Amino acid sequence: MRGPTSILTATIALALSAAPSRAELIVFDNLAAGSPNGSFGVSNSRWVTQSFSTTSSGFILSEVALRLWNQNGTSGNFELQVWDALGASGRPGAQVGSAIYTGLAENLHSEYGSLLTVSGLNVTLVPDTAYYLVAAGANLADVPGSFGPRPGTLYWDATDVVTSPAYDTGDSGGNWRGPFSQNLYMKVTAASAPIPEPGTWAAMAIFAGGAAYAGWRRRKS
Repeated sequence: MRGPTSILTATIALALSAAPSRAELIVFDNLAAGSPNGSFGVSNSRWVTQSFSTTSSGFILSEVALRLWNQNGTSGNFELQVWDALGASGRPGAQVGSAIYTGLAENLHSEYGSLLTVSGLNVTLVPDTAYYLVAAGANLADVPGSFGPRPGTLYWDATDVVTSPAYDTGDSGGNWRGPFSQNLYMKVTAASAPIPEPGTWAAMAIFAGGAAYAGWRRRKS
């Protein structure tokens, strides 16, 4: 027969595997920043990045939003990636895992200031750590021009309000240039580690009390 302790242990394990709840919090947001000042071009060879930092309680990346748009009819794929900050002087060092999002350029809006939002992410990062959100062309197609084809390019809007480093690279992530005196418009939402629902904790407490009482009765008898 299983004792109260073993039953309680099994119950706790079952509760911890139940559907979790996560507290959402914003770890970076400058979408409302003033002083808009142009855009940074994103192409197959020119990648652009803005830094953000996790907190002690919010380190599961759940959503990103950035003012990324497509002005000149560029088609093909682009990616959003997360990089660590282990490069020289805190620059981007290496990509963390695989791309968090792959999209079609032709699905982006064409108006200045248009927002791309990617939700439903579940990317575990290290707490209290700096990272970079990178926008990179994957296989953007050239665009016809008056003097021949031009590289397919997307645009990430910039502001003169600077709160954390921003960089770009002219060789697909090999040599990051900056930091710049501008930031890129984006919002990064993270979540805490999964915790059991309040009802689960209550059930565990009730069962723990019952198990303790049963153990006391057994010892008395």
